[in-house]
Amino acid sequence: MRCITFRIAKLFLSCVLLGMLMSCASVNEETDHFKFAASSALRDFNVTTRPIPRQLRNLQNPFGRSPYQGCQAIAAELQYLNQAISQNEGRRVGYRRENNTLVGRFGNLRDTGVKAAATFFTPYRGVVRQVTGAAAYEKSALQADQRARTRLGYLVGQGQAMQCPGF
Repeated sequence: MRCITFRIAKLFLSCVLLGMLMSCASVNEETDHFKFAASSALRDFNVTTRPIPRQLRNLQNPFGRSPYQGCQAIAAELQYLNQAISQNEGRRVGYRRENNTLVGRFGNLRDTGVKAAATFFTPYRGVVRQVTGAAAYEKSALQADQRARTRLGYLVGQGQAMQCPGF
């Protein structure tokens, strides 16, 4: 009984703290972060899976030479990859605000609290993520994103080596 009372008090205090922190953040900028943190329990059960963009899914070798050599081909592929990465950006894990401002620190703290409250009722969260396939799916999505970012760096280096304008 004491444990249940402690959990309810902890949840209540988390909600109060969340309300205080939400008043510090601007609504437009913070909505996506709040949704991401609040939907973490749904992602754990693999209910809300966003598809991996086709451009990222098809990229296997980030250091492969493209069949089209030339500055225009490199610029086109860079634009293509930037578009795919921006579609996949919401999947990235971690804090996406600057910690050197008070609003950024409170926003990060708020998101951590929301995520903790959303996953509070999921016992054995790691096991649930493994069984539902959410961990493997998230890992493959993040690996695809990392391959695309590596490819971007490689293409920028190729553009500089070829002395393309704008690189």
